[in-house]
Amino acid sequence: MARARNIKPGFYTNEDLVECSFAARLLFPGLWMLADREGRLEDRPKKIKMAIFPADSIDVDSLLIELESRGFVKRYTADNKKVISIPQFLEHQNPHGREQDSVLPDENGLYKVNTRNKDMVTGDYVLDKSLIDSKSDAKQEQAQGQHDASTVQA
Repeated sequence: MARARNIKPGFYTNEDLVECSFAARLLFPGLWMLADREGRLEDRPKKIKMAIFPADSIDVDSLLIELESRGFVKRYTADNKKVISIPQFLEHQNPHGREQDSVLPDENGLYKVNTRNKDMVTGDYVLDKSLIDSKSDAKQEQAQGQHDASTVQA
């Protein structure tokens, strides 16, 4: 899902960015619109191409390599997911408080969840997915135990 993002005036005169090809410079803000509130998106070059350059014959993978070589994006695999991260994203973008939490892990495999109280974001914490999986398993075991106990009583 595309999101509204801001481009600051200094974007066009960034000394490192002007060294990139025209297509890479155009791709970069396009990635912001595809990125979630943490500045992450799935590393799927064909899907990115269709979202940003649907009518052009552009090799998005080579452009991502170009942007990564200059530090504008970082590509990694975590929790069996290929991810693109925009390192300076939160310094330049202010995602809306109601924007959905990231469903993609950071480089360490951790997921960031923003806690909300009614209409306000009250803070955030890092969610370790493995803890949820183990809690879910424990709840299932507890529910199964309660079901077994009620079956014995009946």
